[in-house]
Amino acid sequence: MDSRLRPAQVRFYRDQGYLIFDKPVFEPETFTALRQHIEARLDAWTEALGKPLDMVDWPHFVDPKLNEWLLADRVLDLVEPLIGPDIALFACSFITKLPGASKAAP
Repeated sequence: MDSRLRPAQVRFYRDQGYLIFDKPVFEPETFTALRQHIEARLDAWTEALGKPLDMVDWPHFVDPKLNEWLLADRVLDLVEPLIGPDIALFACSFITKLPGASKAAP
């Protein structure tokens, strides 16, 4: 895999324990497809539960299609230089800000 991070970014991560990557991870078309997929899933879960969700933990367990994005080379190319090649996905979450919500979303 080719790293999308500069050596200075990797050093910063190792020194500080975090890194803010301020560029798009996916091309616009890929991101649009991901957003549409997530919104459709949230709509379906909201309908099934009868109430809107502001957070969904581990959605990739019930929707394996999400792994196409979560484990995409463009994501792994960002992670591998920071933690090495032995990468496992244990958790992911959707945190949403519902329309009209006054609470700040992280």
